[in-house]
Amino acid sequence: MGDSGLSKLLDRSKRPLAIVLILGLAVRLILLPILTFELDLGYWLRITGLLDSGFGLYDTVGYYYTPIWGYIVALFSTLGYLIGISDLGTFVPELTQFTTGVYFISDYVVSPAYAVMMKIPIIMADIVTAFLLYGIVKDITGDERKSLMAFSLWYLCPFVILISSVHGMFDSISAMLIVLTIVFIHKRNYFFGGVTFALSVLTKFFPIFFIFFLVAYVLKREGIDRHGLKHLTIAIVGSLITVVLVQLPAIINGQFWESLSFLTSRLGLSTDTMYALSSPRMLMVWCTILIALVLLGLWLYRVKYRRFKECIVAMDSKTRDRLVIRSLFTIGGVLTLGVFAYSLLTVGGGTLMGVLVSISMKFVTLFSIYALLLEIYIAYRLLVEEELNEKSVFTALMLSSLMIFLWPALPQYLVVIVPFLVLYAVLVDEGFLGPFRYFSRVLFAYECIVLNASVLFTIAVYTDLVPIDVPIFITECASYVFMGIPVSVPILAVIVVFEYLGMLRMFQVWNHNKGVPIHAK
Repeated sequence: MGDSGLSKLLDRSKRPLAIVLILGLAVRLILLPILTFELDLGYWLRITGLLDSGFGLYDTVGYYYTPIWGYIVALFSTLGYLIGISDLGTFVPELTQFTTGVYFISDYVVSPAYAVMMKIPIIMADIVTAFLLYGIVKDITGDERKSLMAFSLWYLCPFVILISSVHGMFDSISAMLIVLTIVFIHKRNYFFGGVTFALSVLTKFFPIFFIFFLVAYVLKREGIDRHGLKHLTIAIVGSLITVVLVQLPAIINGQFWESLSFLTSRLGLSTDTMYALSSPRMLMVWCTILIALVLLGLWLYRVKYRRFKECIVAMDSKTRDRLVIRSLFTIGGVLTLGVFAYSLLTVGGGTLMGVLVSISMKFVTLFSIYALLLEIYIAYRLLVEEELNEKSVFTALMLSSLMIFLWPALPQYLVVIVPFLVLYAVLVDEGFLGPFRYFSRVLFAYECIVLNASVLFTIAVYTDLVPIDVPIFITECASYVFMGIPVSVPILAVIVVFEYLGMLRMFQVWNHNKGVPIHAK
């Protein structure tokens, strides 16, 4: 048999992989044109309309992400035109009543052809991620069974299929890029690791939480010295070049902070505030502070580094751990007070209720701060491991993943952590499979509630398979408010509780089985 990819796929040892690949692809292709979440696909349709009219991504309100997904939408919209797709969507007056309120959807229903075009790149990312997971496990263990398991756990996960093939949300692309980052760093290709990390963060910001793990991983592999700093610098250069190239159109058009509104809005910062903080006068201040910090760092490195290193090395591990934990608690306390103070300032010294409302709006900010501090501690633990091995790396990755979403995140956001839960279950502890499956089922249920009957509007409008009155009635039920509370809120609250219980169960299994050895090659 030849060495071609097709021959390998048809090889008897590869048949299970081929079966899984075809099965997962078949399910996705069936769902592509039939079920579509109108809210997000309606936004993608808006982007296409803006670009067709000669507008930029940020010329009007409606696009809240960095340019990467906008570029992909533009590319696949153009491909659609080239192959003759002219009907992209239609306005449905009956849906206008749902454009406001707690449960809202778009009043534009996309065509099946447009839905397929927008979901194709996401499904391609699903496939690439599956093969990356397969390759990682095969490279480490040489075990075909484990490799196929990793492939299947991601690729056949109903939750992942629902996000890419029905919801049409592009978190799978970000997941693919952050897994590719791990692959590059594992192979010591730090420049391209920096490139893919920047692309992952610029696709969806949540992978930024992995930055401390990645820094610790590089330094642990290359040494906490000039050699390690050299390789870390190479990765940083790759990231910075990528950020500049991706953001260049937004920078040229003076829309840099609009392109980061997905992040700044969750931090409670308006674009006006960010432009004020980045005005020419403030840039001089920031540059002065940065130069001072760099000079201080260089001085400390030249004069105090050896003494500091000797002090840390000589320090008892328990004493050092207590020092790190105390420092992180102190930083967390200071930052929490800062958020409270900022909330007080933003209401102009108003009433206590006004302050509480302002603080509640920064709920995600506070939990993001705590998540980052926990990520720092996990990275620290990786750095002080006596020996760097696959078990310690993928355990740190799994823990870092679970720490990202301490706040009740929407289900599509959690796609980015699924690959690392899979790798931990396959490479470190197969006892983790049970909690992982439970967690993915909860996320599947959560996503089904979020999608609701809105996924039926495309086939209701473009075919006679479903009367449009059916999804309208179900959506009205989901939007019903009883005693001032939407009926969907208690249901979602229960699901979120089960989501947290799933996370706690995974922590429990890790804590119980953390001595289990990895079966490395």
